[in-house]
Amino acid sequence: MFMTVRPIFICSNIKLLKMIKCKINTLILILSHVRQIFSFTGYNVNGREVPPWTEYRYFGDFPSDVINREYALQEANQRTYLMCPKDYFIGAMTSLLVVTPDQFETAQYLHLRMQPTRHSLFQQIPGDDFVPVESEDNCQNLKRCLGYQACVFNFGNEFCQKDPFPGARKILDANITCVKDHLSTQVTSISQEEIMRKKDLVLHIMFPSKLDEGVEDLENVVFTDREAQENFVFEQGCEIDPYKAGYRGTCSPLSIDNQTVVESTWHLTSRIKSQVCKERTVEVFCSFQYHRMGRCVPPHLIGNHEVAWVGGNIWSNQTYPQTG
Repeated sequence: MFMTVRPIFICSNIKLLKMIKCKINTLILILSHVRQIFSFTGYNVNGREVPPWTEYRYFGDFPSDVINREYALQEANQRTYLMCPKDYFIGAMTSLLVVTPDQFETAQYLHLRMQPTRHSLFQQIPGDDFVPVESEDNCQNLKRCLGYQACVFNFGNEFCQKDPFPGARKILDANITCVKDHLSTQVTSISQEEIMRKKDLVLHIMFPSKLDEGVEDLENVVFTDREAQENFVFEQGCEIDPYKAGYRGTCSPLSIDNQTVVESTWHLTSRIKSQVCKERTVEVFCSFQYHRMGRCVPPHLIGNHEVAWVGGNIWSNQTYPQTG
């Protein structure tokens, strides 16, 4: 089972409408959140086990030009991460509403919503045998992900701008079709200029939630598409020698390859805007690889690397609460 770090609130907006500045208020905040490493479990859809998103890899050898990845999008677990392997992009997406037999007995109007809806950039994807059927689209905004390397968002009624099954926690069975980059010349629904731009980007779809304020206004949700370069999200690593890299405390050298670091942290870096914040996020991840109990302190929390570790004024301003 793949292990990953729970998303943490390392970055915060210091001034409204300003570029995000990464402020880590206290060391305790980091230690209490980042160390919570946990495994994700799959979800049973109609008797079939859908793997958790952490099972899918960015790196690897994939012999086919077209591969499919299945996800269970859950309202109860809204943070969603759709990703194709390196040198692939999201060429098509199919989704349907998951309803139990008991639920369907009392709500047969859901029939068309339980049928697969397809959004695609192609007239026909090589080797794809999908046969269109009559259906009702449960979440039109999923098609915003088409063409990108990866796509992250918070799933729910606001994201979909509709409630396909009122009174129930929604689950969509979603399949993305990952297409090899060289097949981008066969895309028909958008221009070649647009697909060449998108296929090397990661999309973060953001929106302010009014449901948090007790207001339901699904039709007027305002979305912001924030794009990040693929190499910004999928290039990072940990130094073998932590002390040479500026870490202090109880740190043990480790041999962890960069690909493992990327697979473990891309869900964080995909939601980050600034290079500084990304570097500090990865530093925190690495510090917990050097000491699993959090006794290895990352460089950006060290103010003076020359003073004695015990009893010295070593902490940087990033360690302490900042004025908002």
